[in-house]
Amino acid sequence: MSRFPNAKSLVVKLADFPSFLESDLGLNIRWAADRESGKCLCPLHGDSDPSFGLKNYDDGWGFNCFGCNSKGTVVEFFMHYYGMEHDEAVASVAERFEINIEGLSVIQETIKAPIKTGGESFNMKKLTEFHAQAATQCRLIMRKRPGDGAIRRWIEEAFERMDDCIENCDAEGMEKIYLEASKWNT
Repeated sequence: MSRFPNAKSLVVKLADFPSFLESDLGLNIRWAADRESGKCLCPLHGDSDPSFGLKNYDDGWGFNCFGCNSKGTVVEFFMHYYGMEHDEAVASVAERFEINIEGLSVIQETIKAPIKTGGESFNMKKLTEFHAQAATQCRLIMRKRPGDGAIRRWIEEAFERMDDCIENCDAEGMEKIYLEASKWNT
């Protein structure tokens, strides 16, 4: 059984796979006009003509190499490129992109049915979605105001509150953190 059962979808959605390919592997991506797709030389095999396609889907970036027939998400890429097992790849992607996945296993172990919060039914998917959205908003804030100490302290406190929400299966609290973070970005 996977150590991080809900984490793959979260890391795939939040990981900036193209920037990893460009900055960490030094690849030059030829982007389509909309920057939602592109192609480059495949780092998984000896490639002389760009055969490695990238596409931004609703649930994150995917790849497909027409040369070696490898395809998948950033997680499968890490598995192929670094020779990792699934859980190790999920954890490595999360670490590389600073995505907190440790609390997600707590959710899986604790919740067997939808959570009732504030008169609405929130299930595990809703809690993880709010977590992903809140974390993304926090990263956007840090990119916009990297030297702001007050922002850094607020984000550190927000991440502590997110961990508490995960431990307590509090989807409503997670949604509030997401909405607060969204206000910082306006």
